[in-house]
Amino acid sequence: MVCHYQKTSFGELCLVFFFLIFTSTTTTTHTHFPLFDTIAQGSDMPHPELLVSSSIPPLRSPLHLTWKTDKVSQFLTLSEEDTTVQYTSNDAAAWVPIQSKERLHSGRFLLKFDIQNIGDGQIGVGFLLDWNVGVDWGFFGYLGSSSTGWSYDPKTGDIVSSTESISGGHPKFDAENGTVAVEFNLPRDKDGTATFIVKGERIAPVELSKGAVVAPAACLFRKGQKVSMKLDVLELFS
Repeated sequence: MVCHYQKTSFGELCLVFFFLIFTSTTTTTHTHFPLFDTIAQGSDMPHPELLVSSSIPPLRSPLHLTWKTDKVSQFLTLSEEDTTVQYTSNDAAAWVPIQSKERLHSGRFLLKFDIQNIGDGQIGVGFLLDWNVGVDWGFFGYLGSSSTGWSYDPKTGDIVSSTESISGGHPKFDAENGTVAVEFNLPRDKDGTATFIVKGERIAPVELSKGAVVAPAACLFRKGQKVSMKLDVLELFS
């Protein structure tokens, strides 16, 4: 239900379904693109379009990435100047999403996700493309369920997008901790790429749209799971 390739028990799926119903009735976030329904009903919101970096100012050094919590903050705790997020709640048994406050574009970057305490639950790290109306999580909480979201799951060795494994058979973590890196090439006037790197393996690049604007992101599933971000700026484009 959460993802077609995912090996999840029936009980976990029921808990996920209950969580989705609960969040859709207690917050303004829907289980699909949170703003599409509003737009379809004739609101004043703009027509959804992917952000293009040529329409916004270039980035300047120094750059730092930090996690952003809003509606899910009751499940997560930030530390280390908001570069580390940990699932600390006992109350939820479903994917809990989080994205960075900052965006990446107009440059080449190496982003490292240091993952700790995976436990017996899956976890996803990766990124979303940003829209003029916000990011599209798709199926609420699961990174990689929309067509503009990509997630690496170190439990299964899959890259996931549109709820499907689009590339599998890659390195899995054989311990509680490990690192997933993503190398971004994000020109302002050309198509971009994102290359996942795990245990030294460079996986075939994900092709991105022209002038893509990227939001690093993660989804956590079990209490104790922790993800830290570290960004290296390789080159900035003007």
